Amino acid sequence: MITAMARDEAARGGAAPTDAELQRYYQDHYAEFHRQDQLRLGQIVCADRRKATKAATEAREADESGFRAIVEKYSEDGVTKAVGGSLGWVDRMSDKLPVPVRSAIAAMFDKGEVAGPVESNGKFYVLKLFEVRPGFSRAFTEVREAIRVRLARQAEQTWLDKMAADLRAKTKVEVDEKAIQDIVAKGGTPSAGPGAARGGAAP
Repeated sequence: MITAMARDEAARGGAAPTDAELQRYYQDHYAEFHRQDQLRLGQIVCADRRKATKAATEAREADESGFRAIVEKYSEDGVTKAVGGSLGWVDRMSDKLPVPVRSAIAAMFDKGEVAGPVESNGKFYVLKLFEVRPGFSRAFTEVREAIRVRLARQAEQTWLDKMAADLRAKTKVEVDEKAIQDIVAKGGTPSAGPGAARGGAAP
C-alpha cells in the first residue's frame, strides 16, 4: 500500500516528458525503431574463377546440408569453411564484407538464391541465401506514446530511488553494544529484541 501511494505521488510529482525529449529519445535509439533486412548467408571462397564457377553451379542445386558439403569440397577460406561456410546473420550493407560482396547480396531476396562468383581482392566468392529476417522502420508518430510511457516510468523510478535514499539518510540505528556483549557472554545470539538496537527518525 505504501509503495502504491509512493508511486502515485511520484507520478504526480514528475513532469511529463516534453515532445522534444520524446524526439531526442527516438533519435538516440534509432536502431531500436529501424532495422535493415537480416540475411543468413553461406559463402564459398576460391582463388580460382573456374573452381568458384563449378561451386556456384553445384550450390544452386543444393540444400543447406548439401551446401556444407560443397564448402568442404571447394572453399579455401579456413574460418568460414570450419563452420560450413556460414556467415551468420548480416545486413545488406555490413561493413564486415568486401564491397563487391555487399553489392551482390544487396540484390538477393529469395531463399535459396545463389550469387557469384564475385571477385574481390583476387578471391572469388559464391554466396547462398538461406533465410531472410525482414527489417522494419517505425515512424516517430507510431511509437511516440510508447516512448512517453517509458520515459514517464523512468522518471517515476528515479523519484522513488531518491525518496528511498532520503529516508535512509534521515534514519539512524543506535546499537546497544553492552546488551549485545551481555547476550554473547551468556552464550546467546544477538537478536533484534528490545534493548539490542533502537532505530528511529533523526530529528
